[in-house]
Amino acid sequence: MENNSNIKTLFSDTVVYGVSTVLGRLLNWLLMPLYIRTIPKAEYGVVSDVYAVISVLLVLVTLGFETGYFKFVTDDNRKRLINTQLNTILVFGSFVTALFYFFNDSLCQLFNLHVVTSNIFFLAALIVLVDSYNSVLFADLRFKRKSVKYSVLRLIQVVVTVLFNLFFIFYLRFQTIAGFDFSTISNVNYILFANLLGSLSSTLYFLPSLFRLGFTFDTALLRQSMFYCMPLVGMGLLGMLNQNIEKMLIPHLDYHDDTLAQLGEYSANYKIGILMAIFTQSFRLAFEPIIFKNSRSNSDKKSLYGDALKYFVYFGLIIFAFVMLLMPLVNKFILKPEYYEGNIIIPFVLIGQLFFGVYYSLSMWYKVIDKTYFGLIMSAIGLVVNLVLEFILVPQLGILGAAISVMCGFFVMMITSFLLEHRYYPISYPFKKIISTFLIVTTLVLALTYLYRYVYTDYWIFISIFGLFLVLLIFVLIERKNVIKLLNYVRHRR
Repeated sequence: MENNSNIKTLFSDTVVYGVSTVLGRLLNWLLMPLYIRTIPKAEYGVVSDVYAVISVLLVLVTLGFETGYFKFVTDDNRKRLINTQLNTILVFGSFVTALFYFFNDSLCQLFNLHVVTSNIFFLAALIVLVDSYNSVLFADLRFKRKSVKYSVLRLIQVVVTVLFNLFFIFYLRFQTIAGFDFSTISNVNYILFANLLGSLSSTLYFLPSLFRLGFTFDTALLRQSMFYCMPLVGMGLLGMLNQNIEKMLIPHLDYHDDTLAQLGEYSANYKIGILMAIFTQSFRLAFEPIIFKNSRSNSDKKSLYGDALKYFVYFGLIIFAFVMLLMPLVNKFILKPEYYEGNIIIPFVLIGQLFFGVYYSLSMWYKVIDKTYFGLIMSAIGLVVNLVLEFILVPQLGILGAAISVMCGFFVMMITSFLLEHRYYPISYPFKKIISTFLIVTTLVLALTYLYRYVYTDYWIFISIFGLFLVLLIFVLIERKNVIKLLNYVRHRR
């Protein structure tokens, strides 16, 4: 009964986090069509490159405290832990921001960003500082199960970011005020400044609670947090490099003349596959607190792991089917024709993100048994595989080689986690059902995608609807016992 309750809690929290995450990411995602229609492709490539740096830097400055908070927080030490972590992030993040201010031009040369980009890395560091500071406060909301408040704040932050993007891109950059021509500021700067203002909107909300917390600093708690979190920081850095290193390498390895334009094409199509990452993130936000709470109890947590992984893969495959079979609509309403060629990377992005989500689900074991260094080892293995393939495939295949490399890195991480978990914390997963379902659904979807794109192009809508019906039917048949139970429950409730 307790396990069923945990599954229900996991699903309900995933829905709440997921709705806000999906809406927030969707609003943010809709900026991509705006960008590709209003700024040059090369500038969009610069935006993608800088955000890749931001994602990596965010892991470093956050210091792993988001996960460390769940590990060490209790009702008694909550205020001391929050203060200690916030003050540590503030000092370290300010130091990093100062470095990026003084070395901004050198970083632009290092990343081969030849578009006019004044102070972009300084703005990026400011965003990282604010978001890292906010991360502990958001973790506290998750710990207190205030998922609705968490979700609303996250959504407001995205809305503020989007509104300032619209203001800067569509209005301010065309104005001359008090003799200053705002068109001289690059679009990249406007985009980053809008992001910074969005992040600060959440900080403003937290200010009253920060005053109530007072000021305390516990060196013992800091030592505990740092000892536990440092392997997580290394793992997170390697993980983020796995997810973003190709964006940094494409301007150096791609065989096309305008490599930043190629990066822009890659990034726009990568955004199409971001739905899988959205689902993975919302699942993680709900999964992590529940797992840590159950690790302190006698609940049947291993059974929870198995059920959670199965349903994660099922819903991930449904997302894969919908994105792949409805790509003509995405191209028509989201992308521009000069970006269509990049569609070839989308299935690899989707499957790669699914592999990463499975890896994350499999890898909770080393956090529970306090062997976080295994995460560092697995992330390093994945990054090595990714990098080797990047240098081999990107010069030959361009952006397709980049997408394949990332997917293979995640696949190796997933397999490595399973093998290590089987030795140190064995869990009985329904792998036969998961693997067979994965192979059936992906094969069916890819075959139907090939048919509507290259054989029966005039009938794509019928093929897509038929394909989606088949995919849903497959899941109904696989889980027919649970479907029957659900139908009986609904009937009796009436």
